[in-house]
Amino acid sequence: MALVKCKKCGLEISPKLRKCPGCGTITKTLPRFSLAPFFLVIGIIALIGYTLSLGWTTQIKDVSEKAAEEKIRQTADQIIAKKVFLPKYVIYDRHFAGEADQEMLYLKIIVLGKYTKRDVQSLLKQLYYADRAKRGFYQFRYTRNIEILIYASKYYAESPMEQWLGKLTFTTGDEGPEIYVNEIQVKYLSQEDDVQYGVSKDSRIQLWHQIVHIEKKAEKEAEEVYPQTINLVGIHPELNEVLMERFQFEEMIKEKYKDELARVHNLKREQIDEIAIEGIQKDWPYPKNH
Repeated sequence: MALVKCKKCGLEISPKLRKCPGCGTITKTLPRFSLAPFFLVIGIIALIGYTLSLGWTTQIKDVSEKAAEEKIRQTADQIIAKKVFLPKYVIYDRHFAGEADQEMLYLKIIVLGKYTKRDVQSLLKQLYYADRAKRGFYQFRYTRNIEILIYASKYYAESPMEQWLGKLTFTTGDEGPEIYVNEIQVKYLSQEDDVQYGVSKDSRIQLWHQIVHIEKKAEKEAEEVYPQTINLVGIHPELNEVLMERFQFEEMIKEKYKDELARVHNLKREQIDEIAIEGIQKDWPYPKNH
């Protein structure tokens, strides 16, 4: 390696030396180190890491949704695998309602034949999980609320009194669906058709409908004779006597119509009252236009 001369004293020295051993003059400066490349590398690494994390988050979300869907399908398969003999049914109504973020699925069915409380619960679960497990049924991915109602007959489905046999509700965010069963209906509707006063159960239900119509008709006629008396109670205490007259008039009309009903069907008057009580106790369906 060729030697170089010191610019101050002229001594020949190695070019690798930083100072001249003769005069101490600095002959070579250290190169300046720039941090820019270092930060550039760190930035590139951070950007790559962030991009990968987004992909991983999306992948984890997709895996979670697939796992949830798979769990629903497995639950549906387990219910079907139990081979529970569920009662047959027909769909009475099925529709969606509400906005996108408050969408509601309504499913109403009418069950056929005999059943127990467990049958009603199992049928509600099967309907719920089987529908949710369907691939391609995109509505369930966005439906936030679900309501499934089981009715004992078309008369119950048309009743204005919400006389369902079984009910399932689900709202997004709940751990699972909530199930309710009308045990009064299960108890009485699953019994054999009995005959009382020489009248079958179906015929007594028809009489029950006529009794309900009589109650409504008497109330309407009393309203025509004594209009607005109910709304004025408490506001005008002097009308209490008029109100009492209205109730007496209404009861008189009811008695008149019920006497006529008993005569037409060849029944005793007290038997009509017993049928009315039976209808309430056994939760018989109210007529459609009650």
